[in-house]
Amino acid sequence: MNRGFTLLEALVAFAVLAVVLGMAMQAFSGGLRNTGAASDHARAVAHAQNRLSVVAASRRLPPGRSSGRFEDGQRWTLDVKPREPDTRAAVPAAHRVMDVRVTIDWGDTADPRRITLWTAALVPADDR
Repeated sequence: MNRGFTLLEALVAFAVLAVVLGMAMQAFSGGLRNTGAASDHARAVAHAQNRLSVVAASRRLPPGRSSGRFEDGQRWTLDVKPREPDTRAAVPAAHRVMDVRVTIDWGDTADPRRITLWTAALVPADDR
């Protein structure tokens, strides 16, 4: 009685090993890709929050659009628009509500990514 593996048994074992290793590598690379995407998204949210806090600290909010680029390549766009007066809102007469929207774009044209954060700011009416 022979106590070794036949060539067919060895080939089947290698085929099963190749399939299992291929699936493991695919899962590992997918996990790395998702980690990178989550990191980019978290950085974009931090950029947007930072841009909103800088704008909120400013006493002047002229209406309009401005844009720029962060050091990591992500792009930002800031839109400031006066909000239409709402008779139900309790806004002091000497103030005005401005809608502030920050959009962060990153990625390439094949896989564009974007987030938008917005807030309202109360500014003196003479700072339009």
